Amino acid sequence: MELVLIGTGHVAHVLGKEWKAKGHRITQVWGRNPERTAALASLLDARPVVALHTLSVTADAYIIAVADVAVAAVAAALPPVQGLVLHTAGTVSLNTLAAPGRQYGVIWPIKMIRKSMDRLGVCTVVVDGNTPETLARVTVLARELSAQVTEAGDEQRAKMHLMAAMVSNFTNHLYDLANQYGTAENIDLRLFQPLIEATAAGIAAQQPADQQAGPAFRGNYDTLERHRALLQSYPELLRVYDTLTNSILTRFGHEKLP
Repeated sequence: MELVLIGTGHVAHVLGKEWKAKGHRITQVWGRNPERTAALASLLDARPVVALHTLSVTADAYIIAVADVAVAAVAAALPPVQGLVLHTAGTVSLNTLAAPGRQYGVIWPIKMIRKSMDRLGVCTVVVDGNTPETLARVTVLARELSAQVTEAGDEQRAKMHLMAAMVSNFTNHLYDLANQYGTAENIDLRLFQPLIEATAAGIAAQQPADQQAGPAFRGNYDTLERHRALLQSYPELLRVYDTLTNSILTRFGHEKLP
């Protein structure tokens, strides 16, 4: 397929490299910054474009990989293209891409993507389309990125995006908080790498609640108070600790912290 990438950020870089490796031809790359556009186009053996209205109209698909707030404006500025018009956002409505006679859809990888990644790797890709035919074509393109492809409309995709924030962004923030504490107390976060990996792997075999452990799960208030004493010099971290501890306590039938 001939593909046009619209955007020069992390997602555009990685999806472009992935599709190119799978034998698709990236014909053009559009971006607001001429230098970044030229660099990505060179990487993908494509032609850089700085004006949307000058894009070729005969490509098979146009992938809009820009900031969520810019998707609508970019989609509205496209020339009357013949191919699929897709965006890669989890929370932007499918119909943001609507235009008379246009086939449009969504192809959203559930993954933290950085342009330094050589390939996308294992992930779930969520797809949608404005017609069954469009959805089928989007799915074909998505399966070039991942074997795990699932369909979801706007509402379901937004809920999936929320869950992605909880299981990835929130947990990473907790790693960061633990690392800040460890740095201050001369404890290396890497000591806990096996625990982190085992916890993440565990939910593939059982429900998260079934592998919950720790003093809050057991209702061990003495240990919880010892933890809290260690955090008296870290008031912001103590606030987070108390919030999560109370959540676990009530989830498993215990009283909140006194």
